[in-house]
Amino acid sequence: MSAVKFFILTSAQYAAIDPKDDGTLYFVSDQNRIYKGTVPYSHPIELVEEFPATGLVGTLYVNTSTKEGKAWNGSAWVTVQLAVSTTLDDSDEAIPTSKAVKEYVDGAVENIVAGGGAVTDVTYADKTITVKKGTNSATPLQLTGLVDGASYDGASGKLTFTTNGGTPIEINLPVEQFLAAAAYDAETHILSLTMTDNTKFDVDLGDLIDVYEAGETESISVAVSDGTITATLKVSAEAENQLQVRSDGAYIPPLSWQTVEGA
Repeated sequence: MSAVKFFILTSAQYAAIDPKDDGTLYFVSDQNRIYKGTVPYSHPIELVEEFPATGLVGTLYVNTSTKEGKAWNGSAWVTVQLAVSTTLDDSDEAIPTSKAVKEYVDGAVENIVAGGGAVTDVTYADKTITVKKGTNSATPLQLTGLVDGASYDGASGKLTFTTNGGTPIEINLPVEQFLAAAAYDAETHILSLTMTDNTKFDVDLGDLIDVYEAGETESISVAVSDGTITATLKVSAEAENQLQVRSDGAYIPPLSWQTVEGA
């Protein structure tokens, strides 16, 4: 086992050593780094104002202005952290701050409002709707043609609709076709209709009425009177007939039996 040599020195002193001994540990005090010869054994973060042409493997380089982070893989730079941008655009090479996003959204909304692309107010007065867009644009919309009243003249049969800002709409109803009077003759079954222009129409309702005639059988008689049909049970007048007609129907009294002597 060989002895280990080490030196504590500054980065400038370390850079001035040429050649560096591969068996010596170099503690660079102003950078908090440890090297074994030229090989770094600590992997610090290096703050730079701009990235050098090449870097040390295992060291994270951070740009103090853009906050972009890169690492050297031995042959090329690898981006570890995208740069931070205070403005928002369509680039994918930077990360916008929250303030940049807010300012972009506020500006876009302001442009929409100022340009008349967004509705900012709606008012209604004198049957007119006014829609305001942006800061200056106002579009009135008059509600014309809507019915807001109606009247009827019974003598002329004229029905009039009034509209908002439009021409009144008139509908002439044929009053001559309205019924003025009606009469019915019960004997002839004639219905007489009189229109408002004195035109008369007679309607024979007799065809709508069925006629019934009374009939009878040996035991039942049927009668029709004033539209009422009645049926009556016939009771024979022969002597010793026991059948009786009562208010609740036909009735036969109970038979009584007698004993005949000498029978």
